[in-house]
Formats: sequence, C-alpha cells, structure tokens
Amino acid sequence: MDNKLRSSWPGTRRSRLVHLLIIFVSLFFPFQPGAWNIDLAQEKIQQPTLQYEVSVTLKLVQVFVTDKQGRPVKDLDKADFEIFDNGRPKTITDFERHFLAVPGKKPELKEVTELQKTAIPPPARLVKLNRKFFFIFDVQQNDLQGFARSKQAAFHFIDTQVQPTDEVGILSFQARIGLKMHEYLSTDQKKVRKAIEKMKGVPGTGSGGLPTEPLEEGGEGILAFLAPPHNPEEGYAEMLRKNYVSVMTELAKTLRYIPGYKNIVFFSAGFARSTLVGDMVFQKGYEDMSKEFGSSSSPVYTVNTMGSRSHFISPDDRGDLSLQNLAALSGGQYYEDVAQAEKIASGIQNATGNYYVLGYYIDAKWDGQFHEIKVKVKREDCVVSAQSGYYNPKPFSQFSKFEKELHLMDLAFSEIAQYQTPVELALIVLPCRVESGTHLVFMAELPWERLEEIMKPPMEVVSVVIDQENNMIVSRGGDIEIPDISKKRVVYYGMIPQNPGAYDCVMILRNMQTGKAARARGAATVFQPVTSGLQLDPPLLLVPTADKDVAYFRLTKQDKEPIDKSASVLKDLFPFLSNRLAPVMGEIPKGTSEVLAMVRSMVFNIPNANVEFSAHLKPDAGGKEIPLSPSIINGKRQGKVDILLLELPIPGLEPGDYTLTLIAQDKKSGAKTEVGRRIKII
Repeated sequence: MDNKLRSSWPGTRRSRLVHLLIIFVSLFFPFQPGAWNIDLAQEKIQQPTLQYEVSVTLKLVQVFVTDKQGRPVKDLDKADFEIFDNGRPKTITDFERHFLAVPGKKPELKEVTELQKTAIPPPARLVKLNRKFFFIFDVQQNDLQGFARSKQAAFHFIDTQVQPTDEVGILSFQARIGLKMHEYLSTDQKKVRKAIEKMKGVPGTGSGGLPTEPLEEGGEGILAFLAPPHNPEEGYAEMLRKNYVSVMTELAKTLRYIPGYKNIVFFSAGFARSTLVGDMVFQKGYEDMSKEFGSSSSPVYTVNTMGSRSHFISPDDRGDLSLQNLAALSGGQYYEDVAQAEKIASGIQNATGNYYVLGYYIDAKWDGQFHEIKVKVKREDCVVSAQSGYYNPKPFSQFSKFEKELHLMDLAFSEIAQYQTPVELALIVLPCRVESGTHLVFMAELPWERLEEIMKPPMEVVSVVIDQENNMIVSRGGDIEIPDISKKRVVYYGMIPQNPGAYDCVMILRNMQTGKAARARGAATVFQPVTSGLQLDPPLLLVPTADKDVAYFRLTKQDKEPIDKSASVLKDLFPFLSNRLAPVMGEIPKGTSEVLAMVRSMVFNIPNANVEFSAHLKPDAGGKEIPLSPSIINGKRQGKVDILLLELPIPGLEPGDYTLTLIAQDKKSGAKTEVGRRIKII
C-alpha cells in the first residue's frame, strides 16, 4: 500500500556526551547519594533479621598436586582423593582434571570430567570452575618505566598463556583515586587488552610512595573506591600507607565470595624495607592484608617493577621484601624482574594451569561462617595444595558498601554471575531519533510471579549502557516503592541519549535488603544520521493481549507519579501504544497470525516522497525468504518524523529463530533502506 511521506531531518550532531560515569563508593565515610541519585538511607534503619532457608548446593574446590620435584601429577582419579569440611569427610560427587597439553606457546587445557548423580538432585548450579586472574597495577608504588613494562608483561601473559575459558579482570590502585576496576572478570581477551591499553598517565616514584597523578583526566574504568581525605593529625605518607592496606584488605575480603582460586598478578615496586620494618603498625596491617588474600583463596603473584634497576637503590629503599612477604603469606610466588615477561608468564602458568576440581554437596547457610577444607591424596610422595577453606554467604544487609558495588558489577558484567543466580529477563533496546538526537529506549517485561521477592521495598533499578570502548553511562534510581501490579502485565522502560555507535545494555533490579536481583541484557546500534535518502528506526513489535492490561512505566527516585501517567514519555515516541498491546520480547507463540510494528520513518532531501513498505522473514536455520505484506493502519507526523503503525500478517511458521526485515523504498527516486529484528517462534 502506498503511503505518501514528506519529511526532512537535518543531520545535526548532538554535543558530545560524557563518555564515562564511574560509580564511586567511599570505604571510610558515609556515602553521599545525591550525586548519583542513590538513596542508601535504609542502611541506617534497623532491619529485622532475615530468615534464609537452608538449601543444598554444590561446592567446588581446586586442588594442585605435584610430586616431590614440583612436577604436576596428572593421573589421579576421584578415588585417590579425600576431602574434609570442618573435619567431616565428604563424598566427592564431581571430578575434573585440567592440565596443560604442551608446555609451549599458548597451550590448550585438556579436561576430563566425571560426574556422579546423587539420588535426589539438589538445586545446585553445575558451573565449571574456570581459572580466574585479576591483574592489579599498583600505580602508587611505581614509576613510568615500571608501569610501561607492567603492561608489556600483562600483554605477554594474555597473548601466550590465557585460555579461552580463563576469566581475567583488570584493576589499578592510585593514591588520589583508590582502587579502580577497568574490566571485570571476562573471557573476552580483546576487551581485557583494550582495558590495559587505555591506562595512561604518570605514576608515582617507585618505592618512595609519593602521590600519583590520575591515569587519565576523569579516569578510565568502571568502578572506583575513593581514598579518604588527608587527616591533618597524621603524616601524608602514613595516610597513604594506611589507605593502601585498608583498600587492599577490603578487596581480599570481598574475593571470599567468588568461588575457586582467584589468582592475583600484582605489579608493584613495593614499599621500602625501612618503611616496612620501621612502622610496626603498618607492618602488622600489611601482614594481615597478605594473609587475608590467602584465606580468600587468592594467591598473589607479585612482580617487582623495579627489576634490575633495584641494584642502583640502597637496600633500605628497595621494595623487594614487602613483595616477597605478600607472595609468601598469600600462597603465591615472587618474580624479581618485570622485564622477564616470558619467565613470569611460564611460571604463573605452571603454578595455575595444572589442577583438579573436586565437588561435594553442602548445606548452604547464610551465616558468613568460615569452613576449613582439608584435601588428602592416598598416593604417597604427593604434595597437595588446595584452598584453605571458604566462607558461607552472608545476608546482603551485612555487605559492606564495597561488597554491594562489586555485587552490582558482577550482575552487570558477568555472563555467569559469581554471587548469585539472577532472574534473567528479556530486554528490547531500540534507537529512536528525535530532532535533538537519538535515545536508546529499553523495555523489559517484569513477570510479577517471578519477581515478587525482588520488587519489595527497598529496591533499586540500575540501567547501564556500555560502548565499544568499555565506557559507561549509568542511570540509577534507589529506595523505590512499587505498588501492587500483580494483576497487570508490567513493562519497565528507560531512555538514555546516545551518540552513534554499538552498545551493550543491562538493566538490573535489586532488592537492597536481600540482594536478590533480576537482570535483562540486550544490544543496539545507533547509526550515523544520513543527509539524503530514507532512514528507519528498528520497529517496536506488538501483539494484542486479552488476559491482562499492560502497564508501561519507568522508575526514578524523583518520579512518584502513578504508573499510567509515567508512561506518557514513552507514548510520545510510540503514540499508538495502549494497555491492550504488549511488546514482543523476542518470542512469538506458534500460531500467531499477525503482529503490529510501530515504525519511526524519516525522509531526507527527497521532494514529494512516495514511500512504500515491504517485509520478509528469513529462517536462521536456512531456507528461502518468506515474503510478508505489511499494511499501514495508522500514522502520525511528529516534527520531521513520521510514526507509522503497520500490520504484519504472519504465516504458519515452524518453531525456530528468524530475522524480520522491514524495507522502505521511495517509488520515485528509488531510495531504499531497511532494518531488522530478531524473533523466535515458540
């Protein structure tokens, strides 16, 4: 059906958005929520003790076994092991071997897995215990040359030793900023490399511990923990050391709740011997910090960034003793020269690449108590190294601010969340052009029956948009109360303006008393505006609903409007929405005869345009395109954008994944454009 459209949208660009918003959490002073629109006032209220049901869960333990010469023992079976939890023997139900096939460049790990099913399958996640590495760049105790070589050594390890299943995170520490996360645990080696490449700036002056400059103006990273302000009653150097130990200790405690070994590769020049020996308070705190990493199953592999240059420094000013102590007390190893990248990479690989995984079932209690683990091998002449124990999860209300923010980062960035299994929801992300620019509009349906425990107050909603450079824009609303909407189909939406580019989007709902969470993930691309021709935004697909009315709403701390009124902003973009139309979240039931598509269309420099629409479906499994015959049933001009409601008849389709392509073409000039949406017939 022909539809005459006349539209011209100037290709003006928006002013540059801020490319990075960092979530700051103070470890030492009350949090100030105003800047980030977070209300943590509920933490000051005396909460009743939460009751957590005891459930059965699978505990996985990494075990390293060598002979007396330090060579890995590779031929052990499940029957060769005994494991004790707080002195009690446990039945090993799950067993894996992970070994380097060849000690050469970029070896691959061979795995042998043996599983024994229990009589009553417990509600446990069978998740592989992948190797985990955190590279920490100590910028405070470093200099320019050491910092540059640290990056080179990290690149060498990633390029030659990291396996496809290995998870790598990148952190840095600076006196003026504190601990900063540049990349959370990720198997995407390109993203990890890019996070390291982006770190720039002027470090401190080695073991002297002088103040450092920020890595970049405004910083680069996704999470930072602020250092405390200067206390005039103590020396500046003393304050730096105190802050250093406090922040690193807090990190070690937080790592308790990530399962398995967390291998820390720590690049630093260390603290001067005279400082470590002369300040007994600092020495005690430093030793406790080092032991905390060990009890968290986080051995620290320290790398001296001064290396051979230490020979030109007096013994009292060298930092080797502090690095040696940190490695020894945490269960790691010390490497004396950052320039020896190959030796460092092969040493860490040999220490972490050959291991067994033992699994047994436990009654998981939410009490935060420590469980001691002992592993024995029945064969003689074997040296066994295993994590010393684990901590039961503790109630979320007892988490520190540091732990709550890392919990949020885990939900936002982990493919498989370490802290919990969130409720997974579908997310639609659509770029919508308006005269002032482009907004990313994201929508997620919130099934009340799956989210009732999460959506009790107090709760927060966090929307995160991440570009290809790993920069973030965060929209956050906290201390939100949601009315009873159990009798409606509920669709939450949010809007964030964005420049052209490809984006990953995450929406998180989190109960701030229990920590229970749901998340929805999606992706979208904002294309450059054209100056001539046609342009379409991806369509919003809708289906009529007969069971419940649909409520569209967004949550912000300031917006206390009723749900129906809060949908007005969304209806400005999609004016034909009603409470009898539900968005297609990617799945369409088999037998659906038609769907509606709301499309935003623009015409640039085509006089008297006469645009017609066509569409087709393409099965992902292969086969011929299936032509569709769209018809326009409603339309509205909004500035220079035409908003159309199309009816798309859907032929009888077999279950599977399809790509829906919508095509617009001007009959006179021949100008043509198309957009696509993925759908699934179930």
